[in-house]
Amino acid sequence: MPAQWAAVPPQVSNFPLALGILGGALVLALPAGEPVRLGLRATGTQLGAGVLFGIGNLALLALVARVGTGTGFTVAQLSLVVNAGIGIWVFGVPQPGTRQARKVLAGILIAGIGGCVIAAMR
Repeated sequence: MPAQWAAVPPQVSNFPLALGILGGALVLALPAGEPVRLGLRATGTQLGAGVLFGIGNLALLALVARVGTGTGFTVAQLSLVVNAGIGIWVFGVPQPGTRQARKVLAGILIAGIGGCVIAAMR
């Protein structure tokens, strides 16, 4: 964890991450050579996702500081279980009942079992 090595608070270490995300978005958008315009709904969705990501990232950093890097990072990665479930059942990507959705659900199950094993070993 570079932020821990630098001994800076989580709020300060989040700023370079935000700049990196902005830079990556610009690299992807600028070569198109035309304005990138999102509708109001898409913009709201993207901004909401960004806010949730920021809150989750700060929570991850606080968790890691509280319980240690290995345990905290592992627990935080289990948020993928929630993200994948929301993707399938709320947004329908991939469509529920398809082969891809079953693969994602199998991955969720494996991640959940792994999280339980790690928690039991602690």
